[in-house]
Amino acid sequence: MSTFRGLVHIEPAAAEGLFGFTISADVALEGYLHTNPDDFGDVDMWGDVAHVGDYNESTPMVSVPLETWFGNNIYGFSSFDLGVNRVFSDKDAQEGGLWYTNILMVPPSVLGDLDFNFPNRAFGSIGGSWWNFSIGRDKLRWGPGESGNLTIGDQIPYHNNARFTAFSKVFKYTFSISSFVHPMNYLNEKGYLDLTYGQTDKRDGINMFIAHRLEWRILDKVNMALTESIMYQSDTNQFDFLVLSPTAVFHNYYIRSNANSLLSFEADYTFLDHWNLYGEAVIDEFKMPGEFTKDGPPSAYGFILGVKTAYPLDGGMLYGSIEGAYTYPYLYLRDDGESYGGDGAKYGINFVVATPDFVNSGTSEYTLDYLGYRYGNDSVVGNLKVGYEKFGKWKAEFDFTYWADGTMDMNSKWVETTPGVDDPVAPTPEHDMGTNNNGGSWDANSNYKSRNAVAHWFILTLSGEWNIIDRLNLYGQIRFLGVLNDGNIRGETATDFQISLGLSYSF
Repeated sequence: MSTFRGLVHIEPAAAEGLFGFTISADVALEGYLHTNPDDFGDVDMWGDVAHVGDYNESTPMVSVPLETWFGNNIYGFSSFDLGVNRVFSDKDAQEGGLWYTNILMVPPSVLGDLDFNFPNRAFGSIGGSWWNFSIGRDKLRWGPGESGNLTIGDQIPYHNNARFTAFSKVFKYTFSISSFVHPMNYLNEKGYLDLTYGQTDKRDGINMFIAHRLEWRILDKVNMALTESIMYQSDTNQFDFLVLSPTAVFHNYYIRSNANSLLSFEADYTFLDHWNLYGEAVIDEFKMPGEFTKDGPPSAYGFILGVKTAYPLDGGMLYGSIEGAYTYPYLYLRDDGESYGGDGAKYGINFVVATPDFVNSGTSEYTLDYLGYRYGNDSVVGNLKVGYEKFGKWKAEFDFTYWADGTMDMNSKWVETTPGVDDPVAPTPEHDMGTNNNGGSWDANSNYKSRNAVAHWFILTLSGEWNIIDRLNLYGQIRFLGVLNDGNIRGETATDFQISLGLSYSF
């Protein structure tokens, strides 16, 4: 559910000397209704579809945020959330129903569906006039994209993150480390996905996203950012502190068995008043002339280009954007199973991460997401957005997304190619990987051998919010989902109408 927050300002509950804190409570009651539980039965597809949006758009039934500070340099934030887990203990009730809510114990949820994965945001921060260091759990997003971003997207519920930032008026440097679950915890001995686990199962291995990012501004009209990052992986729990150097070129470590590097560039230019042109480019695999003359890694890039505007109008803001994105079939992936030792062969070192969800049914589950672009690899995406906000009163927005989804997905393993000869072009019409696919025994990927067509998604959304009185908001959305060649199977179609409605109050 697309909701619009930030209409309420809470004054400090207490402040004495150097110490102060703010505490509040938000209560939200939400309901979701749709017409096609057969094709859109999973909770991640209620109100949205996987990679278009996700369960994170729903709001906890009760949220109690707490802010604390000590002087001007130390700050802390945490949020106690009471809500429904996205992994229902009763799968049949979840996937077969026409409706559900965020209210615990209202069917199809039961008491066992209480979300014990909170807090999704809880961190401490210390800083000064030109620097900051924070550590804890928080949301991250890097980039100007509207449909998503190529290096870090905001579809992941949280990052367990440590981050140092130094900045001035025209320059900013960030060194960031996010820790995730190693793939050895959800890939079985045959390399297939096994996403369930128990409390007594040992979690092992190191999986860390490490990045340094430079941002600068030129003439108050041009903003640019350069980010170099790696996914560092070790199944033996051995860690090389060399990768923590803030000034090194990660690619030049040449540790392909333990790391996969990513380079991205972003820029935006205010070419007219109220108009901004922006773009992103990411390089995952790039072959220099003469390098890998045959049987080398496939090329892997991603691009986003868009223009956005915002005009003050009648005490509010009229805004809009139009954007296009293109991602290569093997972007974010590197798993050939043969060429490299260590994690590079056994598990692959991919920019796909797992978020654990505790379920009160004796088991827990991992949910996989792309770290970067929410639509992932092998995609062509177009997005149009138009909206108007009357500050503090109401907001309305129309969003149209077209998504051409190729047959390669986050579980596809790449194969060696001859540069410029047989690199696949997105979106791929066939999944020609044979049995070389993670998740071959997983239900959600049971059709991977028979994928023979590009899936075409059409998503239309009308959403809005109304501030009825101070602190009381009514919000909702109506969405149509249509897909041709559903599941990448030629001739299969599916549609769904989805309605979401919510009422929230802030204490």
